[in-house]
Amino acid sequence: MKTEGSSYAREDFIISEYKRKFDWGMMLYFAIATIAILIFKIGVFPYPFPVPIVVKLTLGVFTLIVGYSISAMEKITARPLFYAYAENWDGGFLNNSGLILAFSVSILSDNILQTIIWALVIGVIQLFLRYFLSVKREEKIDRLIGKTGSAKTEISYKGIAKFNNEECKVRVLNKGNVISSNSMIKVVAFDGFTPLVEKLK
Repeated sequence: MKTEGSSYAREDFIISEYKRKFDWGMMLYFAIATIAILIFKIGVFPYPFPVPIVVKLTLGVFTLIVGYSISAMEKITARPLFYAYAENWDGGFLNNSGLILAFSVSILSDNILQTIIWALVIGVIQLFLRYFLSVKREEKIDRLIGKTGSAKTEISYKGIAKFNNEECKVRVLNKGNVISSNSMIKVVAFDGFTPLVEKLK
């Protein structure tokens, strides 16, 4: 069950993107992107020019924040490695958190040794950030998949439901359907961290 680039975890089948695991594919892409940018940097700027440390740190920290934020979004929404591929055929499919963090390494580094050190530090943080989010998502799926509850608000594209003592944002499984408030519902699938529900008959 797939739609518009999103992968679903269903009650009867939890796809691989939803399993807790270390994201080695992203790490490999990050490493390749870091090496490619380093080679380009050496080829174009064989004699590095001095950059004020304040400028370097500002740009480096900014790209780190952006990269890790996008990385979190990718895991929360269960995006595959090259999730923009089907939407952008002009090369934009290469854009993901791994590429942005590779640019962070380049900005913060002045030589090959610094590149290796920064790549290891940034890469390990990326690896454990994505693993942590995959664990939290799997825990939420295990806790709510197949559970019944009640709609606290009207649920169309989104709404709020209550399962036992837990309230959370939910969406209807089939777009266009509307579930009225106080209706009994069941969690039948997940899209990222978001439970998808159907009305009980």
